Amino acid sequence: MPVEVNSMGRKSPIERFWSKVDKRGDEECWLWLGSRRKNQIGHGAFSIGLKTFLAHRVAYVIANGSVPDETIIRHTCDVPWCVNPCHLIAGTQKDNIHDMLAR
Repeated sequence: MPVEVNSMGRKSPIERFWSKVDKRGDEECWLWLGSRRKNQIGHGAFSIGLKTFLAHRVAYVIANGSVPDETIIRHTCDVPWCVNPCHLIAGTQKDNIHDMLAR
């Protein structure tokens, strides 16, 4: 796949995002290699311009187009720095707490 480069010779945000991911098999965790938020139990952080986003939310948006209103993005694998879209699902904070207690 060709690398998208803008007129200033820079990678697109999506290309830059995936360059910070250790993609393994389709079913395995894809580990975030970029920076992590200290106050977010190790969740990855990705900046676009002056805004910083949780890396797993960015991966979800790339794969699905948007995050449904009033939802969070949950990890089915329980690995906070995983950004494999196959391991990410939308849900409520209540769903997330239920997951935690069930596991």
